[in-house]
Amino acid sequence: MTSLFKHFVPALAVLLFGASAAPAANDTLTVISAPFGKTGYIMGSACEDIIKKSDSGLKITQEEGYGMFYNLKKLHAADPETRKTMIIMGTLTSMWQAQNGKAPFKQPIATDMRVLFSMYDSDSCFMSRDPKIRSVPDFAGKTVAIGKKSQDVYGTFLFDHIDAGYGLADKVNVQWVGNASALSSFKDGLSDAAGADILSNPVTGEVVPGPAAIEVQASFNKVNWFGSSREALERVIAKTGIPYTIVTVPANTFAGQDADFLTLGTPNFWGASLEMPEDVAYRFVATIIKHVEEFGTYHSAGKLITKEALCYGFTPDQLHPGAYRAYKEAGLMK
Repeated sequence: MTSLFKHFVPALAVLLFGASAAPAANDTLTVISAPFGKTGYIMGSACEDIIKKSDSGLKITQEEGYGMFYNLKKLHAADPETRKTMIIMGTLTSMWQAQNGKAPFKQPIATDMRVLFSMYDSDSCFMSRDPKIRSVPDFAGKTVAIGKKSQDVYGTFLFDHIDAGYGLADKVNVQWVGNASALSSFKDGLSDAAGADILSNPVTGEVVPGPAAIEVQASFNKVNWFGSSREALERVIAKTGIPYTIVTVPANTFAGQDADFLTLGTPNFWGASLEMPEDVAYRFVATIIKHVEEFGTYHSAGKLITKEALCYGFTPDQLHPGAYRAYKEAGLMK
């Protein structure tokens, strides 16, 4: 009996307390990304897979997000325990708007959100098939289809070109229909111009058309692609206060584009609340740094995600402390 008891007690201890092999509660993270099938959702799936195959001890499950403003509101509304394990896809501009209580937010929210790592810059520009519409001033009296007011890159970015940049809001029929519906409107000839999506690497300057723009190029032989003048974009930044990035889109980024043009962009990143334990954020970011080149195997946009760009342009106070520690160890920040 004594011998049996000696064997039974250790076995029981392993059964009851041997959960060290199982992830702790805050090691299972939830990623709120983008609508299913969109580039951001695919990048969320890439994160999930990269972490799963790593030795970080973390686990990720992904949920659809419905725009940066939606994601920020979801993080803000979560209880403190949930915020320990929630990661959201966001942009620097939407984070600034949320934390400063600027439209579409009525008061500051998600003030404790910090950046984990940046994927690439999300940018947008305009496209038209009308040879007489080659710049934003040509929109006067025309119909322009853009994203919803709840969308930043495809919505408010493009409206700011028109309104703050050129003061044409009352002279243009702006259709706030969402990026998918704007694409359909443009292809069906229901709008004179529409927004186009672009992705870029802020370190290398590489710029590539987004999925909607690629679809348009495959559908039409001649499309005009354009942004705004530097003076107009500087007016946008001065009037709105939003920390936009002015992006140069090199000639030949789009088929038939024979000259560079300028537009607005912003870093597109994964962020978390300061409620997330520093060690969890550190392990997550350290794993991404180690496996960053794998993103390119999931989607062509993943090739824009490089080690040097993960924290490019961010200050230590904008980063989660765990992320900052990982970047310092990797020699990417001082």
